[in-house]
Amino acid sequence: MNTGGTVSDSLPVLLGHATRRIGNAVDDAMNEVSSFVRSTGWEAGESARRLVGGDTAGGVAARRAWDTPADTLAEGVGDAPVIPLYGLDRNKHYVEFTFAQVRAVPVRSHDGKLIGVSFPSKRGDITAIQQWGRWRHTSANREYYPVWAVSDVATRKRRAAPRSNTPPEPAPWGDAEPIVLNAHTTGTGYRIKVKNLQTQEYDLVDVDGIVAGRLAMENKFFQGARQRHPGSPLLQVSCSPAAKGGDAHWLLARYMHGNGFTGDIWAAKDLMYTGRRGNVGAMASIAPDGSMSPPFLVTRAPR
Repeated sequence: MNTGGTVSDSLPVLLGHATRRIGNAVDDAMNEVSSFVRSTGWEAGESARRLVGGDTAGGVAARRAWDTPADTLAEGVGDAPVIPLYGLDRNKHYVEFTFAQVRAVPVRSHDGKLIGVSFPSKRGDITAIQQWGRWRHTSANREYYPVWAVSDVATRKRRAAPRSNTPPEPAPWGDAEPIVLNAHTTGTGYRIKVKNLQTQEYDLVDVDGIVAGRLAMENKFFQGARQRHPGSPLLQVSCSPAAKGGDAHWLLARYMHGNGFTGDIWAAKDLMYTGRRGNVGAMASIAPDGSMSPPFLVTRAPR
């Protein structure tokens, strides 16, 4: 008996039966899917319409994000998704942008070497910070000037006291030359300028501490300063990033320490001033015991 011939002859028949059974199963599954889509399609479509139309929470943000040109989104590595850079414009609308769209300038010392980065957002910012940087080695590396907060008797509006002969205090960041991060801030965020790809003009955008930390860590000027001063502390030359009730400084420090920055990070609790001779001042207040309340907050690097 030729068993090999019998098996060979039966293979086409078996394959034919199997193919028909698989086809029937697929048809049944597709019918179930089709029925489900028909029964739920209107609800899904209506929800999408309401979201795009702004009838639900986040509608405006969704429209702005979906309308963003593809070339302005942060690129990922391989298949890993990357959270885009994001913020709120002056109308409080959500916007996304790339590193290349952010305005940044170097801060250099008197010898022309990089000591940090500035994200200017007001007229005169660039001149002020770059002039301060060139003189900084004479003062701000080792000391700061307390500026006292007073209240105007007539208006009760809090303001800085007139300049006096108050002697400087030793810089709490020690003898190491700090790396500079400069931007206008509040206790809740940092203000930067982002190039609008449609108008080619720079728009004001408010970002949180995480985005600010990402901008700093990826910036070539900041990276150059880090290479020159490995392990040095970071001094935020900014007003109020560590203001009471805010999280700007905390989020920035947490992000930067979690992504390789090895220095302590210092921030002012209130207004901060830079002088043309390289000095720096910070608004101070009186503690309940009559002593000066420290005007700076530090987040220590992981040890």
